Amino acid sequence: MQTGNNARAQVLSGGVSLGTPGEIPAPPAGLVGLPKPARRVFVGRADPLDELDELVRAGAGVVAQAVHGLGGVGKTELALQYAHRHYDRYRVVWWVAAETPETVEAGLAQLAFRLHPGVQVIATQTEAATWAVGWLQSHDGWLLVLDNVEHRRQVEPLLGQLSRGHVLITTRRDVGWEDITDGCLRLDVLPPRPRSPC
Repeated sequence: MQTGNNARAQVLSGGVSLGTPGEIPAPPAGLVGLPKPARRVFVGRADPLDELDELVRAGAGVVAQAVHGLGGVGKTELALQYAHRHYDRYRVVWWVAAETPETVEAGLAQLAFRLHPGVQVIATQTEAATWAVGWLQSHDGWLLVLDNVEHRRQVEPLLGQLSRGHVLITTRRDVGWEDITDGCLRLDVLPPRPRSPC
């Protein structure tokens, strides 16, 4: 398969062709694949949420932002809040558990299955993930969340293939993201709330 201006149909194992991902029109707004609803009570993170929104909206082409901080500090919830609050800006909002290269591939394959149900019938997981990347390359108006990335090398090849859309990465690692993303937002531990007298 080739992507970009020289895109050709993807021929899958068994000789069946799905055509090019660019031939599949963008779905109407509202294809959302988030793992759960955002929490109704979300306090102490308005500033990072606003900063994240500014960072994402400031770029052109593909915009990739990393959010890093200690485990349990709220990176995933911040990304979930962002996705829920701004899903109306996108035709597709897709969440990928990104702990390993295998989970990234599985999440991208699930995106392909939702965008083009025929992919699920005739493609392997690897072929479906490749098809999904081709679709992302040829469309805009999407948000891809890569949650809990352990190391940048897990997502660097994917980011290198994208030329449009928005990618939000959550990670505990704080090194090296500036080289492959448009920015990195550090999320610190919330200060303890003052105790009220009894």
